[in-house]
Amino acid sequence: DVSDPRRLEVAAAYMADHPEVDVVGMGLVYVDADSGSTLMVRRYPHDAGAVIKRYCPVAHATTLRRRELHERLGYYDESPQLRYAADYDLWMRWYAGGAVIRNIPEALYTYYQSTTNIKTQNTKRILQQTIRIKLRHARALRFGWGDYLYLLGEAIVLLLPEAAIRRLFYAVMRRRQRDSAAGRSSVSYTHLTLPTIY
Repeated sequence: DVSDPRRLEVAAAYMADHPEVDVVGMGLVYVDADSGSTLMVRRYPHDAGAVIKRYCPVAHATTLRRRELHERLGYYDESPQLRYAADYDLWMRWYAGGAVIRNIPEALYTYYQSTTNIKTQNTKRILQQTIRIKLRHARALRFGWGDYLYLLGEAIVLLLPEAAIRRLFYAVMRRRQRDSAAGRSSVSYTHLTLPTIY
C-alpha cells in the first residue's frame, strides 16, 4: 500500500483544529494490484458513529489517534477469534467508551487489492469475526431491530462463495459512491454487503 506524503500532515492539522476528536480517518483508493487500475475511491461518513453498528467506520491504515486512548480504553484484542477484524473491535470498544471518531474526505492512501492479500484470502473469516464483534458490543451500543436485521443479512451473505462476497462488496460500494456524489442516500437493502471485509 502507499500513503500519500501529505497524509499525516493533513490528519494532524485536522486533530489540532478539532481537539474534541480522538481518532481521525480518511478516504482511500482501491487499486487492482495486477492491472494498476482504480477499482474505486472509498470515502467514509464524517461521523463514524452514524455507521459503526453496520460496518467498520474508518479505514484502519489511514487513522491518526490520540495516544492516551490506548491507556484509557484498551489495546487491540489479540485473541485468535478476532485476528482478522481486531480494528473493528477496537473502534467499537472505543466508541462505546466515549471516543469521538471522525473522517475527512481526502483520499490520501492507496490500498492494493490482490489475490494474495490477507483480506482476499480470508473474506469469510473476516465476516464471521465481524458478526462476532457486533454481537459482543450490541448491548453497549444499543443495537435496535434494524441492526439485528442487518446482522441477519450478513449471516446470509456468509453462505455465498468468497469471490461472490467480494464482487458484491465492490458493486454496492460503487453504488454508494454514485449515490453520494448525486446527493442521494442508498436505500437500506444495499447495505447488506459487509463493507467490514475491506
